[in-house]
Order: sequence, then structure tokens, then C-alpha cells
Amino acid sequence: MQLSVISVGVHNMDQALDFYHEKLGIEIVSNQYYPEIVELKSPVPIILFKVEKKSEVEYAEDASVVLDFNVNNVMDTINDLKDKKVDLIFEEPHPFPAGVMTAAKDPSGNLIEFLEFRAFSHSNDEKNVG
Repeated sequence: MQLSVISVGVHNMDQALDFYHEKLGIEIVSNQYYPEIVELKSPVPIILFKVEKKSEVEYAEDASVVLDFNVNNVMDTINDLKDKKVDLIFEEPHPFPAGVMTAAKDPSGNLIEFLEFRAFSHSNDEKNVG
């Protein structure tokens, strides 16, 4: 079995395209079925599809699928997203076990994370062995 597509429900396709294409810079592959479906370029294609209402998911409280994007420098990403008027969940780098990150919601309430992975050190694990 292999993941073939990521489907993201959006309540307003124009707002979604402004967010994903204009603000995040993700290329549009096909808008043949606009405004119901738009395909975005990604190693695993992202399909935006029209739904009736926004998501009401609370970050880190409700079960949800989160789109995660690797970034080279999370602080640069935060500043860029702030300049583009993206509503961030964390306006400063937020630690997670493998590095630092920030998060946002798209206009439909879908969760997006921007992850800066840091080199993992085994030194603490080695000190605790035997």
C-alpha cells in the first residue's frame, strides 16, 4: 500500500488558493475542475476539494490530520508568514522533540505545521545505558 494523494477539504476555494498558492508558494498543477477541486504540486499530490463548512479543530486537543512542511529556518518562516498576514498558532519557534516549529490554520481551519528539524544527539541516551 502506498499513499497516493492528500485531500484537504476547504470551504472557500479562492481563500484556499490565496493561502496555499500565494502565501505558501505551492504550485497549482490543475484547476480543470475549479471551483470544486484544485490539485497542488507536492511529492504526494495535494487535492483541495470544496466542502460546506470550516473545520473547528483545536490544535493539540482534537484528533486531526496535519499537513507538515519541512523548513530550513523556522524563524525566517514565521517572519515571512507574518508579513503575508497568516494567522500563526505560535509566533515564536516552538520546541518539539526533533527541533522547533510553528503552526497555523488555513482559512478553512485545517492545521499546518512548519518544522525545522535539528540534529538529534544520542549522548543523553548513551549516558543512561548500563
